[in-house]
Amino acid sequence: MDSDYNIDYEPKGRYYKFETGAKGSVVLKPVKVPAHVLAERKEQFRKKEIQRNVVKNRERAASMNIGFIFFMTIALGICGFVCYIYISLQGEVASQMTEVAALEQQLEESVSDNDAYEKRIDASQNLKEIKEKADRELGMTAADPGQIKYYSVASEDYMLQYQDIEETD
Repeated sequence: MDSDYNIDYEPKGRYYKFETGAKGSVVLKPVKVPAHVLAERKEQFRKKEIQRNVVKNRERAASMNIGFIFFMTIALGICGFVCYIYISLQGEVASQMTEVAALEQQLEESVSDNDAYEKRIDASQNLKEIKEKADRELGMTAADPGQIKYYSVASEDYMLQYQDIEETD
């Protein structure tokens, strides 16, 4: 039987009325089921449906024996433990990422400070004084125009040289 009760369902052969025909014959004609009977049927159907659901729930509850409950408890504990480990590892990764970011910032500041100190040292040297010391103490002389090689660099304030510059003639 459907879970929805059809109110318009009228079982045949239960509610009839006698009608006299045109030639004096008596005819039984079906009539609509009274409202109180429909309400009673609907209530009976609802009670049967509730009883069926109760039986199904009892059967389901009976199928969960102590072994199944023990297994589910163990499985739930393992899932909880795995979730705890996962969350703690996520926390460690987040804290390490924060630490790495702080160290990168510190390195960047140190490199920037180092570059600034190097620029100050370069700017503080007096070129005239260096030339005189090179001539007097080291016996150096100025380069001839044929010994000078020119090359172009980017428009930055300073340059880091990692390799020797090769001559091309």
